Amino acid sequence: MARVTNGWWAFLITVRNPATGYEYDVAARYDFATAYDGVVACTNTGLALTPSVQKLVQTTVSNEKFFDLISQ
Repeated sequence: MARVTNGWWAFLITVRNPATGYEYDVAARYDFATAYDGVVACTNTGLALTPSVQKLVQTTVSNEKFFDLISQ
């Protein structure tokens, strides 16, 4: 029997202070359950977007380089 794998949102961004040129990269991945049924799979994908972006923001601002980014 075929197995359904989980879905995920993956982000890789560069955060930059344009005044100083200081920058760093941030990667974040958010896993979520999917399904065989297309409606359920698409619904789960959409519902996972907000918490995945929240995780990206949290990962960005909790990075030790964030203070250097905003303090220069």
